[in-house]
Amino acid sequence: MNPTLIKSLDAAAAVEGRTLVVLSAAGTVSTATAKTVGILGVSEQIGSRPNGKVDVIMSGIALVELGGTVAQNDYITASATGKGVEAADDEKYVGMAMESGVVGDYIKVDIRKN
Repeated sequence: MNPTLIKSLDAAAAVEGRTLVVLSAAGTVSTATAKTVGILGVSEQIGSRPNGKVDVIMSGIALVELGGTVAQNDYITASATGKGVEAADDEKYVGMAMESGVVGDYIKVDIRKN
C-alpha cells in the first residue's frame, strides 16, 4: 500500500477494515452500501467499533476487500456490504483496480474518486 492521505474520523457504526466508506451529513463515517452515493475512501485494515475512530485512506493506493470478481483496470464501487465490486458506467467509484481478483481477495486500488 502507498496511502498519501489518511484521516481519522468518527464512525457512526462499526466499520470493517479495508471496506469502502461514505461520509454522512453529520460528519461521521459509515460503510458504503449504495453505488449511487459518493465514496469517501477506504477504511484502514483495523476498521472501527461503533462510535469509535476509523482511519480512512482518501488518496493513494489502498487494499480493498472484494465482494465480486474484478479485472485489472476496472473501476471499483461498493457492494451492499462495502466490499469492492466492478462499477457500471453511471455508478460512483472509489478508484481503479491495479490487479484482478475474486470474492474475498484483497487487491490494490488506486484511489481516484468520481
